[in-house]
Amino acid sequence: MNTGVSLLIIALIIVGALVIAGQFFGTTQRLPPISPPVAHDPNVPSITVLAPNGGEVLKAGQVYPIRWDANKVGDVYIRLLQGGKDHGYIVSAILANEGLYSWVVPADFVANFGESGYKIVIDDNNVKGVSDASDAPFTIKK
Repeated sequence: MNTGVSLLIIALIIVGALVIAGQFFGTTQRLPPISPPVAHDPNVPSITVLAPNGGEVLKAGQVYPIRWDANKVGDVYIRLLQGGKDHGYIVSAILANEGLYSWVVPADFVANFGESGYKIVIDDNNVKGVSDASDAPFTIKK
């Protein structure tokens, strides 16, 4: 028998024995199935908040870029939420394809509303239900 074939058979036997031993002793890891990526339909309007998207610490009185990605959306309005409470519009109409709004974080927010639990929500001005929010809260410090 060829030496290469013999080594291959031995390697397969060893791998098989390790798999069987792992199952017997409960040491094999079962990985979750891999989901195929979800393709975005380019014909469906959508908005995705990119920043602030959670975990950031913004400084009151400073300029911070609000960034988003939009598809098939004309103009948007940007709102500020804190723990589900709507603090109103940051800007009421801006072209969606801009993808950027330089927001001056109000200096009085920390004194009036506290530091934590803020989220940005960006809504389509024309199509109800097309919106996105920060994935997690961010903080505003003095």
